[in-house]
Amino acid sequence: MRLIQGFFVQRREGLLDIAYGEDGAQAVVRKGLIPHMYAGVIFDDGAGGWNGEMMDPQGESRLFDIIIDDSSIRFTKQYVRHELLGDHTRILYTFGRREGNTWVGKWRYRDSAIWGPSRCVIADVDEKLFRSDVLDYLKSFPAGEFDHDRVRAYAEKS
Repeated sequence: MRLIQGFFVQRREGLLDIAYGEDGAQAVVRKGLIPHMYAGVIFDDGAGGWNGEMMDPQGESRLFDIIIDDSSIRFTKQYVRHELLGDHTRILYTFGRREGNTWVGKWRYRDSAIWGPSRCVIADVDEKLFRSDVLDYLKSFPAGEFDHDRVRAYAEKS
C-alpha cells in the first residue's frame, strides 16, 4: 500500500475576488495559476495491479490504470462527484522525472489539450495504518468495475 501526496496547478481566469482600496471593497476578476493539493492511497488490487482513491479541493476521485516503476508513474483520475465535470471525465497524470524524493510531471484531460504541472511524493505504508472497514471499502470497488451508482449506494448505506 502506498500514500500519494502532491499538488497540481490549474490556469484559471475570471476568479472573483475582493480588492480593498481607497474607495473601499470592490469585486475584481483575477487571472492566474492556482495550486491545488491532493492526497490519496494506492493499494494492490489483488490481481497484480493497483487501484487508488484521492481527495483534492474539487472532490473525491478514483485512480486506475496505475503504473509505478523506477522511471515513471502514470495513472488516470476520475472524480466520483464533481459540480462541473461529468462523471466520465478522465484526467491523466504522468510523472517522468525525479528531484530527490519528488516526482515531477503533468496532468491533462484525456482527449484535450488542457494540461498543467504536477508534483508528488509516494511512500510505502503498512496496511495497518487503515482500519479494517476502510480497507474493505477500498477493496469493494475495483477500478475496472467502477460504477458511480454502486459507490453512491455504498455511501448511503454506511
